[in-house]
Amino acid sequence: MCQKTRKGFTLIEMVVVLVLIAIVAYLSVPRIEEWVARQQARSAVANLLADYQKAATLARLSTNTLGTSGAIINRTALYVKTDGFLVLTRGLSDSWFGWNPATDTVLKKFDLPPRVTIAKVSNNQGVLSDINNPVSIAFTSTGQALVPNSGALTPTNIPTFNCRKADNETIVYAARGTMFQLRVAVNSTNVINYELHIDDLGQHRICQAINSENFAGNGVEVLNI
Repeated sequence: MCQKTRKGFTLIEMVVVLVLIAIVAYLSVPRIEEWVARQQARSAVANLLADYQKAATLARLSTNTLGTSGAIINRTALYVKTDGFLVLTRGLSDSWFGWNPATDTVLKKFDLPPRVTIAKVSNNQGVLSDINNPVSIAFTSTGQALVPNSGALTPTNIPTFNCRKADNETIVYAARGTMFQLRVAVNSTNVINYELHIDDLGQHRICQAINSENFAGNGVEVLNI
């Protein structure tokens, strides 16, 4: 008579398989964390570019409205916080300053993903330190970015985009506009920093630096995050 053979895994084989799965999962965690961080950074940059251009375009259409005193008043601004940004418009008023989502009309709001923060806005108002210290970037009828400075609206400074290409060629690019520095936390020890330069013509460049804010020395220009 033929004896039936039993099919299946032995206990040792199952333990070996489980150990291998655990090792693969452990080694995959950093890759998954980085992928999630980059996806969130991609969303943040795409929305920032879109909303910056939205505000500039709206300003071209609405800035030439006279205020109550007959002055031409700016009507549109990008209101930037460490955890997000908003597109604001203003009604008939002579005030150039005091942009506030509570009193101005909010046309668009974007909250940054959990891993992403805006660490710096390079203009006359300097560094964003917390969500209670926002930067308001107003726009003229030609789409030029302006910031309040000493009681008057002045053009933003000309931030220099200083980065490297993949072949280590140094890029030095300066144009009037705004520089944003975004910090993306991959995990508790690793951070990807992005420097986004948007000029008044709507063109942009992005520099990436891993665990460093020295974009000139450690950064590499990227076309896509």
